[in-house]
Amino acid sequence: MINTSKNSYLIYITIVILVVSSIWIILSNNGRIIVSADFDDSLLLWHHWLIVGLPFIILYLLPYKNPKILSLQEEEKQTLKSQTHYLLIAALFYFLALIITPAEHVFDFFYIYKLVFLLFVPLIIFKWKPKIKLHRHSAKKQWKFALIPVVVWIFMYFFSPWSSSESNTYEMNFLILLTGALVSFLLNSVLEELFYRVWLQTRLEIFLGTWPAICVTALLWAVWHVTIQSAGSFDVTLANSIANHGLMGLFLGLLWSKYRNFWVLIIVHGLTNFPLEIISRLLGN
Repeated sequence: MINTSKNSYLIYITIVILVVSSIWIILSNNGRIIVSADFDDSLLLWHHWLIVGLPFIILYLLPYKNPKILSLQEEEKQTLKSQTHYLLIAALFYFLALIITPAEHVFDFFYIYKLVFLLFVPLIIFKWKPKIKLHRHSAKKQWKFALIPVVVWIFMYFFSPWSSSESNTYEMNFLILLTGALVSFLLNSVLEELFYRVWLQTRLEIFLGTWPAICVTALLWAVWHVTIQSAGSFDVTLANSIANHGLMGLFLGLLWSKYRNFWVLIIVHGLTNFPLEIISRLLGN
């Protein structure tokens, strides 16, 4: 296992990247970020940092008990190291596939790339080099504190004065909208959290340490959003993705690291992609 202190530079690099990206958004885009790939609406950056930052701080301060790490044989450690390398390669190829695809065709191939690189490739990796159970958890501890920052985030995201919830409407049949929301939930929320947090981050924690792993995963998850959420020029779009999804990735990563509760991950991620218009249509508004 690699000593965490040897990888602390990854934490500092991540902080610098977040700060520089935020400053660039302030200087080049009037401090506003694009928060959705579906609409062009923007949000003040500091509103986003309040919405995510408060639950993040609460999450950081909450107590937790590290899950019992199961003892691993040397052969198992080597297997995990190989899995980690291949998962990193899959994440890189997913990003590259999106980048080299012409912008007008990105959404035509978006879910195909996601299924290939974030699901099928990992399943092949795990079949070739079988998954290894890493931790033993207490179900009670997984829920006891995990819901607190999630509830705070839900309030901040939907009901606070800085709320980023969308007021736009989708010009489509309700059944199509509902079907699209379900597909989005499965292929965006569930699959992304499964790949980036459950599979990749968990393994990176073993070899890099907790915070370096959270940082690396958050950045890998953030950067591919440049291909679907344009904020203008590439530099602004990249800064937008890091300032927006980078912070959210740190929140989700810490949530996973402390409580290993997959369900709260997909609750948060799922709500960020959920069209509120579905609720208003169901209520007849």
